[in-house]
Amino acid sequence: MFGAIECLGRSWSCSQGDVRPWLLMIMVLASFVLYHKLKAMISKKGSLSMRQKLMRLIIPGVLIAAVVGWAVPQAPENASKAIQVAGSGLPRLLDLGADKCIPCKRMAPILETMKEEFTGRLQVDFIDVWKNPNEAPKYQINTIPTQIFFDAQGKELWRHVGFISKEDILAKWTELGYEFKTAELAKIERWKPVKQDIRSKDQICYMCDGDINSKTLVIVKTDGGDVRLCSPHCYFIMFSCLTEDKTDFH
Repeated sequence: MFGAIECLGRSWSCSQGDVRPWLLMIMVLASFVLYHKLKAMISKKGSLSMRQKLMRLIIPGVLIAAVVGWAVPQAPENASKAIQVAGSGLPRLLDLGADKCIPCKRMAPILETMKEEFTGRLQVDFIDVWKNPNEAPKYQINTIPTQIFFDAQGKELWRHVGFISKEDILAKWTELGYEFKTAELAKIERWKPVKQDIRSKDQICYMCDGDINSKTLVIVKTDGGDVRLCSPHCYFIMFSCLTEDKTDFH
């Protein structure tokens, strides 16, 4: 339970800037108490007038509203403006998140793969804003994960909030004028044998490609023709691999 409360507090802090999560918990408890007090005062018969009852409720309500205004600061005026950081000489992808945030965990293997695949062409960085709280206002983020795309001079080109796939990241870089092609798969090449096989087909075992000895030859009749095997051993191997009904198979 305490872990869930901590996670809630941290998530709120990362989504709203410098919010004091412990104050939010106090406000929730105060609202709960205020509700029950209101319920009790309305149902209670006594000498207090309606005006006195309202004043006892309005004053705590105003105090709670004031605390909310202090605990949740307004977003900075330049939050929507592109930022400029020191350039690294390479295009840069910066992911700001946390190691306990679920969508951030999904981003981790993507970032690691891209870091290895595009070494020397793209700088890929990750900053944990829960462990480094001063980094969030520096990059003007209020929700994690946030990915920021920088050019080689450190100028912000685009940012994205939430999980984003590798394919969408590469597509956005292409849209921004950067091409990061993934490594091509190795082509399959058929090697030429060192020595050409001059044996006739009826001398080669269908299963093991070995020579057929007439003393141990096994012939299996099939609809496609005879299948020649070098020994009962290869016959039982082939028999065990058959998936159809083996009744009357010989």
